[in-house]
Amino acid sequence: MRRQLSWSADIIPGGALMGVNLGMTLVEFKALLCKENVSSGMNGLVKFDNSPLLKFEESENGFSVLAADISNVSYEWQREVMDIGFDDGRLIYFRVISPIDTRFEYKGKIFGDIGLGEKVECLRKYYSEIIYDDVEEWFYFKNGPIGIRVSATDDFKDNEFNGLINSICIQSHRFLDVMDGA
Repeated sequence: MRRQLSWSADIIPGGALMGVNLGMTLVEFKALLCKENVSSGMNGLVKFDNSPLLKFEESENGFSVLAADISNVSYEWQREVMDIGFDDGRLIYFRVISPIDTRFEYKGKIFGDIGLGEKVECLRKYYSEIIYDDVEEWFYFKNGPIGIRVSATDDFKDNEFNGLINSICIQSHRFLDVMDGA
């Protein structure tokens, strides 16, 4: 069966995003991008199922993904819609980011239900405990599927998390080991 990228594929905590499983090798990921690249010869621009025109900028540890058609930005990072991390040649995390122009944001949802721009509080139906780390500025979850964290606008107090999700990160166990220095 041919694997296909999708801009609206479900976000599976600790598992997959964009239809791509964590743990995939860098070689496999690049081959998948090449198959989906409908714009070869256009400076590495990629477009696939439901996606905007994307530019994958490779770095030492992965890719920064920019929405090529976002205009009127002061800084290039304002076009960023995704960050993809590799360690030792394996995919260890995806982070989707709500860009300055939300028409270009990732359309997939956590459990097919909750996505960018929705309230953190909505995740209570899947996680009985939401914890905010004010140093890292991420929300973590207990008593539910692992391998996910979100960031949000600053609208939370007294255990009411009404902030809107502006970033979702799924990570493998390997990501957690790398972050812990293992």
